Amino acid sequence: MAFDVVVVCTAGTFVGASLLGPPPVAELDYSGVAALGEVALVLALLWRRQAPLAVAWAVMAGTAAVAIVEVTAPGTLVRAIVGADPALWVPAAAPFAAYASLAFGRNRVAWVPVVVLTVIATQPWDPDGARITSAVLLVAGPALVGAHTAARRRLLQGRIKEALADERARLAAEMHDVVTHRVSLMVLQAGTMSLCSEDETTRANAEQLRALGCHALEELRDLLGVLRGPEVPDFGGTETQRAPVPRLEPLIVASRSIGTSVELIEEGDPSLAAPVIARTAYRIVEEALTNVHKHAPGARVRAQVRYGAQTVRLTVHNSPPPDGEHATLAATGSGTGLPALRRRVELVGGSLQAGSAPDGGFSVDATLPSHVPTREGPERG
Repeated sequence: MAFDVVVVCTAGTFVGASLLGPPPVAELDYSGVAALGEVALVLALLWRRQAPLAVAWAVMAGTAAVAIVEVTAPGTLVRAIVGADPALWVPAAAPFAAYASLAFGRNRVAWVPVVVLTVIATQPWDPDGARITSAVLLVAGPALVGAHTAARRRLLQGRIKEALADERARLAAEMHDVVTHRVSLMVLQAGTMSLCSEDETTRANAEQLRALGCHALEELRDLLGVLRGPEVPDFGGTETQRAPVPRLEPLIVASRSIGTSVELIEEGDPSLAAPVIARTAYRIVEEALTNVHKHAPGARVRAQVRYGAQTVRLTVHNSPPPDGEHATLAATGSGTGLPALRRRVELVGGSLQAGSAPDGGFSVDATLPSHVPTREGPERG
C-alpha cells in the first residue's frame, strides 16, 4: 500500500505539472472535464493491484474518449499552449496502468486494454514518429516490463513450491525413519508385555499402551500421507492391525462426566469423511472442549458436524461461563493449541477460524475436505 501511494503521488506530480506548471512545463491547456478525468484516473491507481484490469480499462476508456472528442472537435478538451500536438496526449496514469495490467492481471485478457491503449496513442490512421515514440515509452514499454515482472514472479513461486515440497518430503522421511520406527518398537514391546505378564493389571496397562501406540501410528500415517501424497511409505501393518477411527461420542461423554453440558449434533454420513479428516475433526472437538474446561468452566457447549460428499463443516460454540466461575486451569496452557490445530487443518487443505462469539462465548469453526489424497487411495484418504 505504501508503494502504491508513492505511485499515485508520482503520477499526481506529473498531472500537477501539466495542469498548473508554467510553459514549457505545461504544454497543453486542459478543460475542467479533462482535468477532473486526469485526477480521477490517477486516484484509480490505488486499486491497481486489487483490480488491475478495471484500472487499465478505465484509463483506456478515458484516453479513447478524449481522442474521439479531439478528432471531432479539436481543442474542446485539450488545447496546445506552446505548439505541442494535442494528439500526443496520454494520461499520466497510462504507464502505471499498463504495467499493472500485465504484472498483476491473472489472464490473457490483460493484454486487451493495453493493446487498445497503444493503438489509440499511436493513431496508426495518421502515422507520426512522435506519437509512435510516445506510445512505446508510455504504454508498450511499461506493459512489457509488467509482463516480465509477472513471469519472474511465476518462476519464483514455482521454485518456492518445489522447495516446500522437497522440505515436506524430507520431514516425512525423517518422521518415518525415526519416530514411527521407535513407536512401532514401543507397540511391539507393549504387546509382548501384555502376553507374557502374569499380573492382570500389568497386562491391562500394557494392552492400553499398545492401543495408544496404534492410534499414534495411525495419526503418523495420516500425517505422512498428507506430507508426501501418493508416495508415502507403508508401515507394513495390515488393515486389521490399524487402530479404528476415533468417534466423537466418547469425547462428549467424558466432558459430561466432569459436569460440562455438551450437545453433539451430527448430520450426514460420517463414512463420507476419510480417516485423516475424521481424526482431524476429532482433534478440533478435543481441543475446543479442553479450552472450555480451562477457560470457561460451567459453560454450555454445542458441537455440530455436517458430513458432506465434498466437505466436512464443524462448529463448536460455548456460551459465556456462569457468574462466579473461574478458570483455574487457564494458566496451565501453553497457548499453542489453536495455532497448532490451525496448521494441522491447513495441512489437509481446510480452514479454521476461532474467536469470540456475539453472545460473549467462543466459537471454533472449521471447514475440511472430505478426502485428501494419500497412499491408501480415495477409500482411506
